[in-house]
Amino acid sequence: MKALRDSIIAKCKHPMYSKVKGKILYFILAPATFAKLKRLAIYRLAGYNSAPITLAALIGFSMPCALTFSMAEMYVPDKLKLPCKIMKLCKGFAFYGLCYRIDYVAADFEKTKFGQELQLNAPELMGTFPTKHDIDELREFSKKK
Repeated sequence: MKALRDSIIAKCKHPMYSKVKGKILYFILAPATFAKLKRLAIYRLAGYNSAPITLAALIGFSMPCALTFSMAEMYVPDKLKLPCKIMKLCKGFAFYGLCYRIDYVAADFEKTKFGQELQLNAPELMGTFPTKHDIDELREFSKKK
């Protein structure tokens, strides 16, 4: 957990780079996602109730599935957290694989430029991160608690 917190604080020091790096995922996966949604709409208009699943469809739906199940995991009761976690990792395999690949490719540049890696931490944070203001607010809340 400390490594995750340190990574978030490091990303807050370089917000523009971190935001651009985080958006790369969406630029890569969004065309596949929208192509699959368009394909499903065409099948619906043709009168079919279902469409055959393809590898491209699995990749196209990995981003929405990963984000949806990550959010659901935060809200559901404890007995449903494990199924949400399993669905998040199984259905979002392409999204998380791409996150790790982008981290791997950018690691050398980040170590040279910033002195440490600025990881996306997608499984924990759904590809997003809080701002410096949010972290300061969390520190104040922790002191009051």
